[in-house]
Formats: sequence, structure tokens, C-alpha cells
Amino acid sequence: MNTQKKRASKGKSISELLSDYTVIDLETTGMSIYTCEIIELSAVRVRSDKPVETFSSLVRPKRSIPNAITRLTGITDKMTENAPGIADILPEYLSFIGSDVILGHNIASYDSNILYDTCIKLGLPPFSNDLLDTFSFAKKCDINTPDLKLTTLTEHFNISHENAHRALNDCLANHECYQELKKLYTGVSSKHTGKAVRETAAGGQELYDECSGRDSIDPAGKNIVLTGDFRIGTRDEVTSMLTSAGCKVTGTVSTKTDYLIVGSIAGSGWKNGKYGAKIAKAAELRQNGGSIRIIREVDFFRCLKVLT
Repeated sequence: MNTQKKRASKGKSISELLSDYTVIDLETTGMSIYTCEIIELSAVRVRSDKPVETFSSLVRPKRSIPNAITRLTGITDKMTENAPGIADILPEYLSFIGSDVILGHNIASYDSNILYDTCIKLGLPPFSNDLLDTFSFAKKCDINTPDLKLTTLTEHFNISHENAHRALNDCLANHECYQELKKLYTGVSSKHTGKAVRETAAGGQELYDECSGRDSIDPAGKNIVLTGDFRIGTRDEVTSMLTSAGCKVTGTVSTKTDYLIVGSIAGSGWKNGKYGAKIAKAAELRQNGGSIRIIREVDFFRCLKVLT
């Protein structure tokens, strides 16, 4: 899919000190920007650095909400069964946003693309608002945190962020984070990778590949292997989530493997609680010129907006 051609009218990404903007956030049924459905959309209009109006609505998807998404967001099929469909509510949402610069966390690779593509599917004008991604913006700020997740930033700034992964709460927390980040803005990109620990494999090679919010991962058609236990759900739930996004999940690391996703909880067979045979095999293949990527659960799924 030629996404660059498809999104030719998409707005530009900016890094500025804004006082007027609209914060946006979406919750969806899955990871792939090409196959997921919106189940909640929210926005907060900001004028002179202060929230002045909000918009929030659940959205009824065409398919059932996966269990892993319900566990993450708290949004159930029952909650959305009487909600408007996306064709009914999206024009109202876009009208609320107007021509504002939109602001959000990881929106450059996720939310804005979903809105753009959904507008095209519904026969609406392309979503072309300029955007400020606070993940990228934070990289240009004088800040020292283990990573640049929204929840990490809210904790760092002592910002209340209850019910994370509900769209309106994330919008409000994101607005307050941006206000704090503006005070620390340098305008110079740092090498902040969002990694608290850089573990290495044999030969001093970094064990885990960097996967930041700037990455746009489409797992469709990829061969994926899982190892460890996952915070986002059971192994079966994660496998189902990936399969529904068009992946092939296998049990063995080989030269055909595209991603080895490492769960946040060490597996029972891992040596010294660090890593086991699958990671060792993947590191060996990569050291011998293979293209396999070894990515932590939190990094992989954050790139797909499943984790904040």
C-alpha cells in the first residue's frame, strides 16, 4: 500500500510553543492502522493554554471488541451497542476540531493516519490539520525520564492521569504534559530513546531493537514469535490480536521471523530471569546478518497505540 501517495493531503508535523490547539485521542479495536475500528474519540479545545471545551463519544464498531482491548480500556461491546456508528459521529468530531493544530501523543503515526483513512473511506474531505506529536516534542525538551510514554510523563510531572486509555482522560493529561514540556523545550532533538536499560547480547550487540513512537509498524503479513508472559493479556489473547491484524504467529525463531516480541514478565524457562532460548537464537541470527528485530512488549505495542 502506497501510504505516502494515499495521504498526500495530510497536514505537516510541527514542533512549536502553541497556546491555541485541540488535543485529540482515539481508542480502537486493534493495532493495525489499516484494519482497526475506532471505539472512542475525544478532543479538548485549548485557548490561551486553557481547556475551554471538550468532545467525547463512544463509537459502535462493526465487529466485537477484542478481550485484550476491553481489559486495557475498560470499553465493552455492551457500552458501545447504542453508541453512534463512525459515519454518524465523525463529521461532528471533525467540526469540533475545525482547522486547529491537533496535539496528541504518537498521533503522527497513529491517530492522524486513522482519521485520514477513515475520512477517505467515508467520502469525506481528507483530514489535513497540521499536528504536534508530544512524543517527538518531548525529545526536544530538557527532560530525564526512563522513557517518553504518556503515563511516564504524567508521573514525572505529578499530573493526575486516572483511567488511562480512556480517550478524554488521555487528552486532558496530554494537555497538561504539553504545558510542562513547553517550559523545558530546547528545540534540539536529543538522543533520548526511551530505554531505561540497554541490555547486550554476545559480542556487545544491543539485545533489544529501539522502537519509538515515531515508528510506524504495520504487522500485517509479518512472521512473529512471542516469548515470555505479556502484561497486555494472555499469550492466547496476544496471539489472537496479532492474527486478527494479519500476522502469522509461530512458535519457533527462524530466518523467516520478522519480529520476536518479548513479554514484560520473564518466562519460567528464562535463564536467571533475563532471557531464554528464543532471544538467544534471535540474537545469534541477527549477529550473522539476519533482519529479525527483538522488541520489548511495551515498545512494540506502544508503536501500535495499544499501550500509552
